[in-house]
Amino acid sequence: MGIVKTQRRTVITLAEGTFEAHETLKGCTREADCAPVGAEQLALLVPPRQRYGYDLIVHVGLQRYLAGKQRDEIREQLSVHKGIELSAGTVSNLCDRFLQMLETLHLLRAPYLRAALDGAWSLHIDATSDQGKGGLAIGMDGFRGWVLMATRIPTEAGENIR
Repeated sequence: MGIVKTQRRTVITLAEGTFEAHETLKGCTREADCAPVGAEQLALLVPPRQRYGYDLIVHVGLQRYLAGKQRDEIREQLSVHKGIELSAGTVSNLCDRFLQMLETLHLLRAPYLRAALDGAWSLHIDATSDQGKGGLAIGMDGFRGWVLMATRIPTEAGENIR
């Protein structure tokens, strides 16, 4: 393996703050179809080709969805306590990434959730919609309060709920 290219990017994490990452990508120098390999330690901190670390994405998501904080409250908290300056749009984007990652984790862990339910659960289904803007349908285990699946729906019509 030889050096294919080097690249720099500004990375922002909760633990390390803002820093300039210098990454050397290594790969096969003779074969065109060999994918380059980057720094393993950097890959543990931040998603590929992205600027914001996993810990920051999770922090923003938890503050928004569990603590119920608004974007400006999250921005102020990060600015005052961590010296991290984010725009309101960036906070929204990080919230979206958090939800995407959480959904992926949820789907990957579905077999474990199914085993934990052990065949004893009651399914509660609920849906809400917002005047022609679509809505949200949720399937929930009524005993444990676990949300088993949530999805966007165009209307509350029966075929969408099914």
